[in-house]
Amino acid sequence: MNHLKQVFILLSLSFLCTPASAQEIIQDIDGNEYITQRIYNQTWMTKNVNVAHYRNGDPIPEAKSINQWYECWKKRIGCWCYYRNSKAKGLDNGELYNWFAVTDSRGISPNGWHVSTDSDWVRLTNYLKEEIAAKKIKSLFGWYENGNGTNESGLMMFPGGYRADEYGTFLEFGKSCRFWAPSSTEIIGRALNYGLDYINSIAVGMTGAGYYIRLIKD
Repeated sequence: MNHLKQVFILLSLSFLCTPASAQEIIQDIDGNEYITQRIYNQTWMTKNVNVAHYRNGDPIPEAKSINQWYECWKKRIGCWCYYRNSKAKGLDNGELYNWFAVTDSRGISPNGWHVSTDSDWVRLTNYLKEEIAAKKIKSLFGWYENGNGTNESGLMMFPGGYRADEYGTFLEFGKSCRFWAPSSTEIIGRALNYGLDYINSIAVGMTGAGYYIRLIKD
């Protein structure tokens, strides 16, 4: 399904969470546009980050090979990639980032926004009801074995898979997706799975993983 059709579906469902007048279109430093969605007392972007520069204009390196991904981990350098290095998969899912891109002091988000934290995700899941929160944020299509969601939240999260470790292993496209969710005490992520209606919290044991990013307004 092409991107324009996805946006149409997203907009047609967003009334479930907020009036259209509450939505905005935000641009990142590369000119990519993101529609916002108000959910309770939070404002989220409705697609994953897809930016190749930090806020100050410095480039975020693209890791186009397993060796490049490993070298970024080894040198503690932020980097990104598409799932299986396929730009076509990035149209729906955005880019996978390593932990060092998330925590780089130059910032990956536009001014007034930040990478959604562990506490941001807790508030979201509590509002959407923890046991069915994943179902409400999953996209209407694309999930394995009809594990699709209702997209009642308007956040339209696709099963874009993830990169498991510093060795660059790609996993579970169509079956899951993972997001960075920084905490002040540990490295945490959030995982959606095709067979589950709730969102898993995961402690990331190593910083070589590649996850997606959703931004939330400060």
